[in-house]
Amino acid sequence: MQLSEIRQRLIDVYGNTLTSESTFYNRIINDAYSKLCAMGSWWWLETSTVLNFQATIASAHYVTAVEGASTVIASAAGDMLSDDYLYGWMYTGEHTYRIRSINSASLTMTLDGEWLEVSSVYSVDAWNDQQLLPSAFDAVVSVVPMNDPNRRPLRQVDPEVIAANGPDMSGLEEETAREFAVYRDAAISGDKFFIRIFPPPQEECEYVIKYRRTPVALSSDTDVPLLPEKFHSAIVDMARLELATVAGLSGNEVLSMERQAMRGMAMIMRDQLRHGNKLRRFGTSGIVNFKELPVKLTNYTAGDPI
Repeated sequence: MQLSEIRQRLIDVYGNTLTSESTFYNRIINDAYSKLCAMGSWWWLETSTVLNFQATIASAHYVTAVEGASTVIASAAGDMLSDDYLYGWMYTGEHTYRIRSINSASLTMTLDGEWLEVSSVYSVDAWNDQQLLPSAFDAVVSVVPMNDPNRRPLRQVDPEVIAANGPDMSGLEEETAREFAVYRDAAISGDKFFIRIFPPPQEECEYVIKYRRTPVALSSDTDVPLLPEKFHSAIVDMARLELATVAGLSGNEVLSMERQAMRGMAMIMRDQLRHGNKLRRFGTSGIVNFKELPVKLTNYTAGDPI
C-alpha cells in the first residue's frame, strides 16, 4: 500500500479532501509508522550489506609532517596511501592519528588532529580496521566473515575494549577478526556509524553485516512502508487512532479505534514470534505474550492500557 492509498483511507473516514491537508495527513501517518517501527526489533527492518576490509597494515610509508599541522605530505607517490585507508590509522611509533581525508593529486592526507611530534620526515605504519555503516543503520544483528570456512560470527564489544589494545597493531593482525564494535564519530561522519573490527585484517576480507534499518519517513505518494504489505492495514488503524486523538474525538470513539489497532498489532506479533525475534516494551526486552497488548499506542485518557 502506497502513502497515497493510506492517506485516502484517512480521508474516507474524516472526509477532508483538501489538497492542502495532504501534508497534515502525511504527518499523522508517519507518526503512526514511526511508533510502530519503534515498538520492536522487527524482522522486516532487517537487511544486510557486505563490507570489504582490504587496507591491511602497510609499513614504511614516508611522510613529511609539521608540528601542529593537521595534514601530512607523502614523500613520493609510492608513499601515498590509497582511498582504502580513509578513516583508518597512521602510526609513528609514538602516536596514532586518524586519517580523515586522502588527496592523491596533492599527495596530502588530513588527520583528525594536530601532529604532535616535531617537524620532520617520518616512516609511518597505516591500516584500516573500520568502515562506515550504511546511513540507514540502526543496530547490528550479526557480523560474519565470508572467508572463514566455519563462518563464525564476530563478538560485539564496546569500542573501548578494542582501543585498549593500544596504538601499535603490528604483529596483531590475523586473517579474520574475532570482535567488532560500533560507534559514532560525529566530527568525521556526522550521524553515521562506524564499525571497527579486531584484530585488524592481515589480508583482504569481506564481512556480511546483518543489521536493522532506521525507517525513512514516507514522503512521496508512491512510498511504501517497510513492513509486509499484508500488515499495511495496521498502519491505517494506527494512523486513524493518531488522528482521532488529535481531532479530539470522544473517549468511546478513541477506545474503539484503539481496539482495532490492537488487533492489527496482534497479527504482526504472531508473525514476529514465528521469526524468533524479541519485542520491546518501550525499551524493555522480552518475548511478548500477545494475549495482551504490551504497549499503549497513544497518550490519551479515554482508554487505559490493557
